[in-house]
Amino acid sequence: MENITFFLSELLLHYQKSKKSFYALISLLLLSLLAYNSATIFCIHLPFPAKLPPEPATFSPESAVGKPKLFHPSSSAITEQSSNIKSSSLLHKHPKRRKNYRNAVRILVSKPANQFEARVTKFLKPNSSNSSCDLQFFMTWISEAGSFGNREFFSVESLFKTHPKSCLIIISNSLDSPKGLQILKPFTKTGFKVTAISPNFNYLFKNTPAESWYNQLKRGNVNPGDISLGQNLSNLLRLGLLYRFGGIYIDTDILILKSFHNLKNTIGAQALELATGNWSRLNNAVMIFDKGHPLLYKFIQEFALTFDGNKWGHNGPYLVSRVEDYNH
Repeated sequence: MENITFFLSELLLHYQKSKKSFYALISLLLLSLLAYNSATIFCIHLPFPAKLPPEPATFSPESAVGKPKLFHPSSSAITEQSSNIKSSSLLHKHPKRRKNYRNAVRILVSKPANQFEARVTKFLKPNSSNSSCDLQFFMTWISEAGSFGNREFFSVESLFKTHPKSCLIIISNSLDSPKGLQILKPFTKTGFKVTAISPNFNYLFKNTPAESWYNQLKRGNVNPGDISLGQNLSNLLRLGLLYRFGGIYIDTDILILKSFHNLKNTIGAQALELATGNWSRLNNAVMIFDKGHPLLYKFIQEFALTFDGNKWGHNGPYLVSRVEDYNH
């Protein structure tokens, strides 16, 4: 009986020691996690390489100042040379920017200038088989064709419900394809004038401040930043389209409820000052301008001189607000 009592006492003592060791181990793990979490919270992340200034390198001031000029296309074809697109050493040091630049190579390759001009002109001008366009609309689409979904369909549908005799050109590499034709077929088969055309940036930017900026971008001398380069190019593309052709630009998530017929040289607004009742923030999601309008030239100039690929909105909605502030 004494042996049994001794055995049980030893067993209980061993259990208590094991329990203490277990709690000690748990405490040690918790302390380690706390130390790691503290180090993470108070760690300062220094971006590498350092952010470059927004001005593009070796930008030619001659193309950015002076009297606004209308675009006068050359009769010769301008072909994109994707082989001239080189990545700078900066991009090799920054994986996210390197990926952004690889995507840029795909975005920058486009159709010959004469082909782009001919397709846009043919679509917008009336002929024996096509009626004239009541108004001419532009959209841009930089994503894959399969991403063109319900939201975008609602936008196009609202456009033709309010402007059934208008024309819509979607500037897009991905939708300018057999798959894109199928996507837009619900509109074309009912008689609405809509098409997708791949852009030509050389054609659209020639003889504007964007020309030099764009050439530097192709050479790898412009820091594309962390914001999608496609998104920033879309901001510039819409300006080039309106400056070259005139018309109406709308984003693919805009729903039109009323006619635009009485609007001229107009920009969308998104913020209202309650005290004054004045619009305080413009937005380039909706723009209506005559061909070659001088304010469009100033927008393009501001884009080329102050481009910053690390600030969302800097090259788009905030840009038009800045230029508007400069002129008041």
